[in-house]
Amino acid sequence: MASCAWVATAATTYQERKEQSAETGVCLYPACHEPAASGSNWCAPHRDKERANQRESRARLRKRRKRLGQCIDCGVKLRRDRDERIYCAAHRVARNRLGALSRAAAVVQATVQKSERIASRTVRGDDGRTRYHGQERRGQQTHAQLDEQDIEFARREITAGEAGLKIYAVEVGRSKAKDPLALPRIQRDDLRSAALHQLDRAARHLGDVLERHGHAIKRHGRREGEE
Repeated sequence: MASCAWVATAATTYQERKEQSAETGVCLYPACHEPAASGSNWCAPHRDKERANQRESRARLRKRRKRLGQCIDCGVKLRRDRDERIYCAAHRVARNRLGALSRAAAVVQATVQKSERIASRTVRGDDGRTRYHGQERRGQQTHAQLDEQDIEFARREITAGEAGLKIYAVEVGRSKAKDPLALPRIQRDDLRSAALHQLDRAARHLGDVLERHGHAIKRHGRREGEE
């Protein structure tokens, strides 16, 4: 009972310190009176220490999950029969790691490499603007450069989303057939959500291209035959 009271007191104290830090701009760390760093509740040394602690904590968690045969992102038990080694199916889709799950991803290898080349040539300056290495023009990239990046990113997201939906459809079919190896419903839903998230990101990239050129995006209702 005493331990519960201590936890409640500690939580209240932390909350009070957090509110006080937000009002005064003083570091959140106990007994530290240094001003908080920009965009943080901690002074620079304690902010860096807190970030290091969080990195170490996440690393220990990933190591533990890997040892237990769990997805290092969400902790769900991995399916070795589906060649899940580090991530579950849903997070493989989310991370574009679909090579062992679907051969469809292989057809975009050149596209991915091109996107990586674009990313490697792109830097963010001190002013917060994005430009290519060696680009003399200060400020925003040209429309052509931005279009190329957005379209390549959209292609990658579409391919990942399409592959994820195909895997989802296969799993739904296996579930209906009472296949004992079919993914549970919650994992199927996670898989579908991850795939739809990829397609949504693709739509946003393409929407940026259309908006950049002043093209109004027209939405349609359900097509004939859709429920």
